[in-house]
Amino acid sequence: MRPLVALTVLGLCAAETLVAQESVQTPTGRLVDLGGYGLNHARTGSGRHAVVLIHGGGDALGVWSAVVDRLPEDVTSIAIDSHGRGYSDWGPRHRTMRQAAADFGRLLEIEGVPGPYVLVGHSLGGLIAQYFAHAFPDDVAGLVLVDPTPLDRLGRYERDDGAFYMARDRDLARDIAVPSVRKAGEPVESATEEFERTNDYANFTGLLSEENLARLTASTNHTRKRPPGAELNGFWNEELRDLHELHVPHWLGSRPVRLLYVPADYSGYPDAWFDSNSLTRQSAEAMTEASLLSYLEISEDSRAQTVVGGHHVQIEHPDLVIEAIAEVLEHVRNQDDVR
Repeated sequence: MRPLVALTVLGLCAAETLVAQESVQTPTGRLVDLGGYGLNHARTGSGRHAVVLIHGGGDALGVWSAVVDRLPEDVTSIAIDSHGRGYSDWGPRHRTMRQAAADFGRLLEIEGVPGPYVLVGHSLGGLIAQYFAHAFPDDVAGLVLVDPTPLDRLGRYERDDGAFYMARDRDLARDIAVPSVRKAGEPVESATEEFERTNDYANFTGLLSEENLARLTASTNHTRKRPPGAELNGFWNEELRDLHELHVPHWLGSRPVRLLYVPADYSGYPDAWFDSNSLTRQSAEAMTEASLLSYLEISEDSRAQTVVGGHHVQIEHPDLVIEAIAEVLEHVRNQDDVR
């Protein structure tokens, strides 16, 4: 992997020369020190090309176990616990998507995992994968987006009168810049404030092995620490705005993109959320569908597949994810043969 470089458009900062740090064993992998905080990851396989698995906002790397267990031995997989998730430390107080992308790049560098990578991102991880691809374009072989968060995500907001309404998140972005990515070696705030995030994965009983389900639940539902005043996605709207501005046709060239998504369904949302603005359920669903399909514009070689079921496609339909990964890997290997 080439060294981290400065990208003005993303506000990424040049990193210092990276030196391998001592790692600590965790119940699900290895915690690697990035200089004041560690990221946990699990590595399997021994192939030339690495598949990097990025989970969604409230999960941990264990959500990929059904996929990892079915990957061929000649495929290297790197599943990462994002900041403050699983057994990873929170890291910088401003936990942005671009910070995650930069730190994932540093982790791969420290661990000696060469690119180009097949990036597989679920939900929020799909957005982080795109930030990674913008930051390290030479190190990305292709993308597999698993029910990713749409760029035109609709969020719930509260009016002055207390009523809720639906609105496109990026439309409410403040006129401010997202904090710069922390440079390697810069001090990081002390994590002293305890917090707990819980997820109920009982509905995946029978879809994951008992062992994998227990490990995922334990790694997600435990107390950890963050810097005082730390915010989860405190610059969410602004990062969606910035990523949307970077979304020009075929910005990834001909490197393949595979999109697996569950069609939007707002039928269970309260009527009042739509009565208070111009959106209807139908228009909200159409907007979300169009935003998801806009990911096909990322590459000249793109394909979408709708999926029936819940949001965790990688757990309910791991074979679909594996097929998408295999398509991207085939493209990479064909490129190797040409060279």
